[in-house]
Amino acid sequence: MIRAHGISCHSLESLETAVTEPWVDTVHARINPFGAKMDGPTEKVEPVLRKLHEAGKGLIAMKVIGEGTFGNDGEKKDQSIKYVLQGGFIDAITIGFEKVEHIDDFTSRARKVPVAATA
Repeated sequence: MIRAHGISCHSLESLETAVTEPWVDTVHARINPFGAKMDGPTEKVEPVLRKLHEAGKGLIAMKVIGEGTFGNDGEKKDQSIKYVLQGGFIDAITIGFEKVEHIDDFTSRARKVPVAATA
């Protein structure tokens, strides 16, 4: 049984279209505060993601660490994790890891951030 229909967006236009598309229930979207590996600058993507959230779509954040772009920069990782977890418009995140140590590092950083409610 299919419970939700979702898409993985790879352009700002597809994100904008998903806002009013009735069959779209969930959206995988690239988001971080630095605009790394995203569909546009954060200041253009975030308002669209907020519209998606307000439209009742589930949002799954991708590229939170910029596809590893700032994986070696602890300060940027912390800022990005805080941005996504406290923004109030992201429901879940997906992170790609290359080593077990990366998982441990990410989870220890994420545990320090209070999560904002998305409802």
